[in-house]
Amino acid sequence: MADQIFIFFNLGEACLWFFMALFVFRQMRKGGRVQTLGITGVTLVIFGLSDLIELQTGAWWRPWELLAMKGFCLITFLGCYLSDRYSKKDET
Repeated sequence: MADQIFIFFNLGEACLWFFMALFVFRQMRKGGRVQTLGITGVTLVIFGLSDLIELQTGAWWRPWELLAMKGFCLITFLGCYLSDRYSKKDET
């Protein structure tokens, strides 16, 4: 039962990241901040892929490459957020 919940949760989480990436790419087409949105969208896709890899490995920290992938994504998300936040302050 726990394995089924783990699989269901990770598949749902991967789908969530992919749908968020689609939303971000759509915002890009509407004339948003192309560079920041593009990086965020690609990172969301990579983060979704990491959840699919996690299904195979059974843990988010094994192998170390998966942990590094997830860490890289989180750092990139933070960088995109800060970049967007500070660029908005410069406009006002």
